[in-house]
Amino acid sequence: LQDAIDAADNQTITLVKDVVLDSPLEIARGKSVVLDLNGKTVYQTATSSAESHLMAVKSGGSLTIKNGTLSFAATTPDTVWGGEGQPPYPGYANNAITNQGTLIIENATIENKTSKGGASYVIDNYAGANLTINEGTELIQSGGDIAIRMFNGGSGAINVTINGGTISGYRAVWIQLASNTTTVAPIMNLTVNGGTLTSTDQTYNQAIYSYSYGNDMKNVLINVSGGTFNGDIALTGGSNKTNLETLNISGGQFSGQWGFYSYGAAEKALEAITVTGGSFMMDPTEYLQTGYNAVFTEGIWSVLPIE
Repeated sequence: LQDAIDAADNQTITLVKDVVLDSPLEIARGKSVVLDLNGKTVYQTATSSAESHLMAVKSGGSLTIKNGTLSFAATTPDTVWGGEGQPPYPGYANNAITNQGTLIIENATIENKTSKGGASYVIDNYAGANLTINEGTELIQSGGDIAIRMFNGGSGAINVTINGGTISGYRAVWIQLASNTTTVAPIMNLTVNGGTLTSTDQTYNQAIYSYSYGNDMKNVLINVSGGTFNGDIALTGGSNKTNLETLNISGGQFSGQWGFYSYGAAEKALEAITVTGGSFMMDPTEYLQTGYNAVFTEGIWSVLPIE
């Protein structure tokens, strides 16, 4: 399969049988490939930290995955990865896909079965990454960790667009500003137009969580125009609360206890969050833009234009 990827030049590769990998696949810089799984499955079980992902899309590479299944798990314990006293765990950051380029998923299932204990993601996006999730897609973190991570210390934008499908994990999406330099404001753009985002964490139940080790959050933008959220959108976790993310909600169904909230100052949250649509379990009135009203019917607050 790697040979076919290397040979492809803006072409489609179609599987004719299931594939069991003995090493990760790589989409190199300048390479553009469509991988049609054709109803088949690509498996990998990582047995060392050097193989801690099934596939990597390098910066400047482009990959579309459709019509099948990718399944990954890291299983061999590394007893020293986290230092003395930490539990055994496979090499740090075990990803089904590591993305630094352009990645499009449609009508495909991608599952990471690695058990929670260190860090494991279905898709891990680094600076410069562009990810689009389309209808028919399932991203499943069945081991108990994160489905989509956006990890950026400030060296380039990350753009994630969710148009449909289902995404489930301890957090469906984790926006993580990676460094403690307060003068750096990484560009993070998350757009949710549809789909279902589910948090399996019964304690905090955060479908989307935005967190900083210290970077400025002023360039984090979350736009929600649709979708179903089984869990809240939680903003401004971490140490730097000088500036807040921008959250615009114009649609969507929020079944979490709060719908959305910020760990930052309440007065800043009122400036950073705007609501012009959607349905919520809690009253969103104080965040409404002029010309909109929240109507309470049968336990649900629905935001509608004032006629």
